Amino acid sequence: MAEGSDWVMIGPEGDFREPRVPPNAGPATILVSSVTDAVKRVGDEGLIDGSVDRRALWAVEAFLLNRVVVEKLEAGTLHADALLETVPRTGIGWQVVVAS
Repeated sequence: MAEGSDWVMIGPEGDFREPRVPPNAGPATILVSSVTDAVKRVGDEGLIDGSVDRRALWAVEAFLLNRVVVEKLEAGTLHADALLETVPRTGIGWQVVVAS
């Protein structure tokens, strides 16, 4: 947790970042952005099966957690690949916010 801050921000690759807290952030927030790249679906045979509607996709920019959530998590769970499962086990749900 950054000194003097009640928040921790973790990137999707597990890197710790300086927290940017949007006004509508909840205690456990996933910051997302729109997907603008072309996205294709690949079938079982390895052939392109068609396009995916980009409006139905989000790219995770970061996970934002406040002190209350961090204190409820077990040691060693503050990494991106574990957060999606471990945070709800604390009784706190994720809030999704579009990053600006």
